[in-house]
Order: sequence, then C-alpha cells, then structure tokens
Amino acid sequence: MEIGVFSKVYARKSCDEAFSDIAKDGIYDIQFNFETIGKDPLPDQVEEELLNQIVAASLKHGIRIAALSGTFNMIDPDPARKQEAIRQFEYQCYLAHRIHAPIITLCTGSKNENKWKWDDRNLLEESYQELLDTTRIILEHARKYDIILGVEPEPTNVINTPKKARRYLDDIHDERLKIVMDGANLFTGKNIGRMDETLEESFDLLGKDVCLAHGKDVYMENGNTVYTGSGMGKINFPLFVGLLQKYGYEGPIIMHGLKEEDVPSCRDYLKGVIDGNLH
Repeated sequence: MEIGVFSKVYARKSCDEAFSDIAKDGIYDIQFNFETIGKDPLPDQVEEELLNQIVAASLKHGIRIAALSGTFNMIDPDPARKQEAIRQFEYQCYLAHRIHAPIITLCTGSKNENKWKWDDRNLLEESYQELLDTTRIILEHARKYDIILGVEPEPTNVINTPKKARRYLDDIHDERLKIVMDGANLFTGKNIGRMDETLEESFDLLGKDVCLAHGKDVYMENGNTVYTGSGMGKINFPLFVGLLQKYGYEGPIIMHGLKEEDVPSCRDYLKGVIDGNLH
C-alpha cells in the first residue's frame, strides 16, 4: 500500500513543477485536481497541449494519477445548474481518460446551495431518488470512457452514513460505482467516541467496494468538526489501514486536509502505520 496526496496541496504554475516537488517528497500517487495549476476544478475546456503536458510530467516524475477530482452537487436545488453539471460531467470523463486517471471522485451533494452544507431536505426520499436519477445518467458517461465513479459519503450530504451508502450501491447495482473511503468523513461529534466500532461497522458494509482511500484526519474543537492531516487528529489509522488490508485494498492512501509543510510528517506517520511500526 502506497502513500499519495491531493495534488492541489502543491499549487504550482505547471504540472511539471508540481509533480517534481511531489516526487521530491517521496510521493508517487496523486488524486489530481486542475486547481493544482490554477484552473477551475471542473474546467469547461482544457487545451490538448496542457493535457499532453500533464501526461508527460506524470511519466517524467513517475507520478501515478490514481483519480481525478470531479465533485459536483448531484442533487443541486437549482435544476438548471444541476443539468449543466451533468452535461459537463461527460467532459470530465474525457479528461480523466485523457490523463490516464481510472477513477473520478464524487460527493452525492446537498439540497443546500453549498454542496458541503447540510439541508434537512437531504433526508427526503425524493432527494435520494433524485440522486439515483443523476447517478444513472453520469454512469453512461463513465461507461463511454471506461471510468470508475468513486463516491465519498459526507456528513453533510444526502449519502451521509455507511448504511445509506450501502443502500445506494445496492440500488444502482453497477460495477462502475464504488466507494472512496475517508475515515474522517465517518465521524461527527455524535459518534467520534465510538471510533473503532464505527470504522469496523463501516468496512463491514462497504469494505469490498472501496476503490480509493483517503488519509484525512479529524478532531472536534468547541463542538465543531476540524479536518487535518494523517496522525494529527483522532482517527485510529492502524485500525483503518488494517481494515483496508483485510478487504483486499491495494491502492494508495491519499493524504488530504493538510498543508504542504505537514506532508513530510504525515507521510512518515502513515508509512509507520503501513509498515506495522505504529499500533
């Protein structure tokens, strides 16, 4: 199991510069986001020359692009905006195919104008059915370009628990729909005291469908959830990594929610966990 990082942690003028600095930190797996090089995260158009440069930089520095970030609000309360995002998602699939990224990562969205904020309408059955409708459409785009969709359960989204994620996977029943397992997203102030039980229950439900793992950490501060780098919060990473291994996950753990200056210490912490030196 290798250690990776969100590429936008290394914001640079070019992919060659970003990938060079990532490799210098001993990291060779990334989740790519076009924000890395100052582009919109979901660009409407990317010059073919720039795509060539991304692929060339990847080969030059030995960087594997494990996934492309393609997050949009899948149940956007603005119907026109949602339809435009669905239309545009086909281009994201093309971009992923073009830069040799096998996975596009997604969240399921919220009925709030901000897809990262809670709305009570997320609990409605009609919101869930809307998510299914959106998913079935974008799966056709994914199929066209041979892409896996990695969906991340989020506390503020319509799919906000492992149990709901299990229902979602079962209802869609498509081998191209998988799970991005981010341990930090499994916790709020209500259940962070049940760390081990929550991790084990989550993997019992979703472990066999994980296509990508995130190494974000979490802790509570004044009643608020704070995300941070691996080993800087409360996640039991030895258990998290052990569960990934138990269910046969062989991909990278993508560090997330950290500052660039924290990369070396978080990398070393995760390496110690993976090597079995931390318990």
